[in-house]
Amino acid sequence: FCWKNPAFDAKIASCAPQRGTRDMKLIGLTGGIASGKSTVLQLLLRHGADAAIDMDLLTRECQLPGRLGYRRIVEAFGAQFLRKNGNIDRDKLGELVFGNVEKRRLLNRIMWLPLASGLGHKLLYHFAVGTPVVILDAPLLFETGLQHLCSAVVVVTVPRETQIERLMKRDGHTLEDAENRIASQMPLAEKARRADFVVDNSGALEDLEQRVIKCMPSLMKQTWHRFNNLLTVVVACGVAALALTVLRS
Repeated sequence: FCWKNPAFDAKIASCAPQRGTRDMKLIGLTGGIASGKSTVLQLLLRHGADAAIDMDLLTRECQLPGRLGYRRIVEAFGAQFLRKNGNIDRDKLGELVFGNVEKRRLLNRIMWLPLASGLGHKLLYHFAVGTPVVILDAPLLFETGLQHLCSAVVVVTVPRETQIERLMKRDGHTLEDAENRIASQMPLAEKARRADFVVDNSGALEDLEQRVIKCMPSLMKQTWHRFNNLLTVVVACGVAALALTVLRS
């Protein structure tokens, strides 16, 4: 099913569009690990959204050799977390941080500044070129407070058993590692409670596409625009940087 929060229509009605301004609608997309969020992203882009900011991809970019995130990780965790080609061994680092709360907090403190800077640049870019609808694909959307920048939030849900099965089959994780990764995130039920739209991804791909299509008319409505002039974009970028400081705690 595609469930819509009743409060969403009230939010639309209370936020009349401003004439003569440039509007960039930012839609948040999140869900549990291995929930199929990337598939939903592609469907959103196919059926109306214009572009996406992928926070997972941004994280990988920040961890490339020579980047600030890379240098900080090597300094904090050591060269034993590098592959032979010099890249960060994300699998090995993931096994460490998902099983150790303190190490995960250390990694979050290391990465907050590169991620905040990268997100700010991408928001400014899409505003400058006039992208109408941008999807913010962020696993930690609620944890970092980034939902406050979004006109609407879509959460993708699946049963916990499906998450574990996908992690073990797709990524080769052990049962313990899969459970640790799921436990490290906000419970999926809590994310769904905070969402404007909930998309169930427990069925076939064809069913999922129909659920996304069902959500699109409401998502594409003239909704709450935070990016209607340059000043609000600059302020939003500052808020994004401050929100990501939550990761340092």
